[in-house]
Amino acid sequence: GTPAFLSPEQARGRVATARSDVYCLGLTWYFLLAGRPPFEASSTLQLLNHQVHSPLPDPAFEQPEARGLAAGLLGWMTAKDPADRPASMADVVRELELLRVASG
Repeated sequence: GTPAFLSPEQARGRVATARSDVYCLGLTWYFLLAGRPPFEASSTLQLLNHQVHSPLPDPAFEQPEARGLAAGLLGWMTAKDPADRPASMADVVRELELLRVASG
């Protein structure tokens, strides 16, 4: 992966898991919503530090129609602690299906 899309555990040099993939997909989703990566920095080290420590910016700053996503599924997917993320992509798909049904 590239530094802009690494999970915090990967940025720390730890082994990637399914929850790491969930985080990376969350960052990709953020990019699609906001039109830019969530974290930008002048060096790779600064970027990795953001991945480990900085909260995810609200994509609604870039795209108002994205309001609420950072507090919901997107925030869950990009939790800094892997134990706080969905355990698998199947969990993400289930949640997306619930959002689709709820929006009607």
